[in-house]
Amino acid sequence: MIPRSLLRGSSLITRFKKNKAEPRFYSYYFNFPGGRKRLKEIETGSTMKHINVGDMSQMIIPYPTKAEQTAIATALSDADALITQLEKLIAKKRAIKQGAMQELLKPKDGWEVKKLGDVAEFINGRAYNLSEWELQGTPVIRLQNLTGRSAEYYYSNLKLPEKNFCKNGDLLFMWSATFGPIIWKGERAIYHYHIWKIQCRESLSDKKYLFYILDNLTEKLKRSSSSGGIMLHVTKEKMESTEIVLPDIIEQTRIAQILSDMDSEIEALEKKLDKYKMIKLGMMQNLLTGRIRLI
Repeated sequence: MIPRSLLRGSSLITRFKKNKAEPRFYSYYFNFPGGRKRLKEIETGSTMKHINVGDMSQMIIPYPTKAEQTAIATALSDADALITQLEKLIAKKRAIKQGAMQELLKPKDGWEVKKLGDVAEFINGRAYNLSEWELQGTPVIRLQNLTGRSAEYYYSNLKLPEKNFCKNGDLLFMWSATFGPIIWKGERAIYHYHIWKIQCRESLSDKKYLFYILDNLTEKLKRSSSSGGIMLHVTKEKMESTEIVLPDIIEQTRIAQILSDMDSEIEALEKKLDKYKMIKLGMMQNLLTGRIRLI
């Protein structure tokens, strides 16, 4: 079947013959990898890629019966509804956790005022020259590795002091451009220049409580920053001189556990969301290509 396409500004409007097609089916088709690949095959232009009306009108597309199109679109729509519902639940849980963190970390009678530099040591990462990168060896953690923007690591074989290495469970802090604390969950590695490793002193129960202190502090700094824009950063001296309030060790442990349990719940929901998205992708690949029929 060949749809009729009309040009409206920089958009194409595709209209199907009445009662011959289910628009939702073709919306899903052109938004899954196979459909997008078909569209790219008819793109023209060198700098600004575009699709001609004539090429779109002559494009051959899959055409199951209207009833099967509707059945497929309904199945995928139901999957979308589950994903949307879970995304809303995750957003709600995050908001609840944010409110709980604000309340739990609010200063109370008997809490001590301390400077961050008095309760923790901020250890600088190391800058590298291009000539020092290797294809194998000890992985070097960069900002993009912590934010999920890249799973690709550079490596180093340099002999460095032990303080330049971090291990699974260490507390790191991104202080430039990307901003905030993270618990490292990988193998032994070297951390790059725009990252600090933070070690707790005796007045802190463990790094989990400090993680939430820094997480809360990060959000406040982001909101109050009037300079830096996207390239927000904070100096080591400013962090060390920042005052925080500390309860006793028992209360620190209790607060850290409550917030950690909330994070675990959110993480489980996020894994479930990823699973739902993968299931939906599998459904699209099978249903929109005819591998599995809904007759």
